[in-house]
Amino acid sequence: MKTANPIKILDAISFVADVEFTATASLITSASHGLKQNTIIKVASDDTLPAGLNASAYYYVVNVTTNTFQVATEKDGVPVAITDAGTGTHTYTVQGAQNPCFVDGFRHTELELVSDEATNDFTVKIAISDQEDMPNFNASASETNRWSYAQIKDLADGSSVNGATGITVSGTIHRLFEINSNKIRWVCPIVSSYVAGDLTSLINLADED
Repeated sequence: MKTANPIKILDAISFVADVEFTATASLITSASHGLKQNTIIKVASDDTLPAGLNASAYYYVVNVTTNTFQVATEKDGVPVAITDAGTGTHTYTVQGAQNPCFVDGFRHTELELVSDEATNDFTVKIAISDQEDMPNFNASASETNRWSYAQIKDLADGSSVNGATGITVSGTIHRLFEINSNKIRWVCPIVSSYVAGDLTSLINLADED
């Protein structure tokens, strides 16, 4: 049997929305933001965003400190040049899909969802795709961005979880699910609604030779 070591695809990510920030000289400031390297965010403003930022773009958080970070258009990429502070109030929102996992060549995929936060209150759905290139799971599915929610099996009791309904997380969680990944290339947990908490997720892959 061919196996792969567990892949951590989420590391205690909080899916916060509408968090205020300021920006100058390519640096974004948001006190005690808690963001992790390569977290995907979008930005918005009630007036004019700082020059260099685009409300329609997906950004990866890079060069993280306690109160500041920069953004790039690709993972671990070159920071975007921000040349003024803009006007009005600016906010960022952590996106529901963060780190798709490439599972091609493995027939069996086990997904682990973990968090010790008692305040957890969110919903997770599992998305899959057979597209050659990684789709954008944060954008709507289309002919050129093919993905779908998947029904999965709860390994605690063998019950099925409807893909469109997802997994409701209330309080701490440590659960294992099986995903039928035969002929699937990409798997991605998506937090579709969020009130509070954080989520860690690991994927285990195996294939019978």
